[in-house]
Amino acid sequence: RSDVERRVTEHREKRTPMSSSTESEEEAVYEEVALSAMRFDAAKLMYTYECPCGDLFEIYLDELHDGEDIAYCPSCSLKVKVLFDKRQLPPLDAS
Repeated sequence: RSDVERRVTEHREKRTPMSSSTESEEEAVYEEVALSAMRFDAAKLMYTYECPCGDLFEIYLDELHDGEDIAYCPSCSLKVKVLFDKRQLPPLDAS
């Protein structure tokens, strides 16, 4: 369990934006992806999507519930915008 918590912390630290400009973040988005095209990992409460680098874009369920819509790849600089409606999200207490 501590390994999952460590990965969550590392993931969130990498997501900290270098700049406060929302426009520049939107310009750098690699692709727009529908939530339905992403895979949900119920154990980690995280959605993933294949990145061209071979790793996975990641976004946690609680981030989606908080209105976040950018999924980041932990191995490269690419990110995708997740297209979703909050009503289609599983509840946060799902396991």
